[in-house]
Amino acid sequence: SVHTGQFQYWCEICQKGFSTPTQYQGHIARHTGQKLSCVCGKTFYYSHSLRKHEKTCDIFTSTIRE
Repeated sequence: SVHTGQFQYWCEICQKGFSTPTQYQGHIARHTGQKLSCVCGKTFYYSHSLRKHEKTCDIFTSTIRE
């Protein structure tokens, strides 16, 4: 865990350890180049970053309103 320094998830490419699957998946996306996209064209490695962006994205919020 974060507090003990022990990790459940390990990157097989660079051997970096992660305590949560979300951290691991975001890290793997950096190796593979896989990103999540907003309708405005901005891209993100983490879904929480995309969701945070969508709250303030003018193009996204205007699309939702229509």
